[in-house]
Amino acid sequence: IDVSKRSFSRKECGLPETIEVGTVFACFNNSYKIEPNIFDAWLNILRSSPGSVLWLFANNDVCQSNLRRFTSERGIDQNRLVFAEDLPKPEHLARLSISDLALDTGIYGGHTTTADALFAAVPTITRQGSHFASRASGSILNALGLSELICKNITAYESLARRLTSNPETLLQLKKKIENNKTTHPLFNAKTYMSHFEDGLEAAFKMWRNNQDFDHITI
Repeated sequence: IDVSKRSFSRKECGLPETIEVGTVFACFNNSYKIEPNIFDAWLNILRSSPGSVLWLFANNDVCQSNLRRFTSERGIDQNRLVFAEDLPKPEHLARLSISDLALDTGIYGGHTTTADALFAAVPTITRQGSHFASRASGSILNALGLSELICKNITAYESLARRLTSNPETLLQLKKKIENNKTTHPLFNAKTYMSHFEDGLEAAFKMWRNNQDFDHITI
C-alpha cells in the first residue's frame, strides 16, 4: 500500500496538538452512513472527553451543515466537529495516523475505511450488528487480532471509547499491538488471504459435489 512520506501535524489539520489537550476521534466513512443514534453516541463520547474533537470527512456542505446543527441542538459546540478535505489516498493514509481513536458507524459500518485506519495504526472500535454491512468492521478487527475492540451494543461502544481515551498509555499500547499484528495476522497478508479464499471455494465445491446442504464455511 502506497503511503505518502508527507508528515502531517495535528495543528495544520485544525486538531488539538496533543492527546493531553484533546482526543481526536475520527470517522472517515461516507456521511450517508451516519445515522442519528450513532452520532448521538459520538456526542456523548465528546461530552465525557473535555477538549476532544470529532474528525470527519467533508463529503458535502449539506452534510456539514446538518451535523453542525444537530451538534448545537445537543448542547455541544459545533466547532468540536472538524471536517477534513479530500486528499489522494497516499496522503490520506499519512494524515490518518495522527488520529487517536477511530469510531465506526453502525447500521452500515466501515469496510475500506476501517482497514485504512488500522493500516495507519489507529485503533478502531465498532458496534457489531446482525447483518453483513454492520459486521464487516468486526471481521476486519478479528483478522488483525483485535476482538477486544468489537462491542455488542451502543452502551458498550461508548464505554470502551471513554475507557481507552482516559488513558493515553492504553491507546499507545494498542497502536503498538496493531503495528506488530500487521506482520503476524492475515488482514494485510494478501498471500494468506488468497490461500484462505481458495480453501473456502474448495469447501463450497465439495459440498456441491457431495450433494450436501450448504452451510456456513469457516476457514
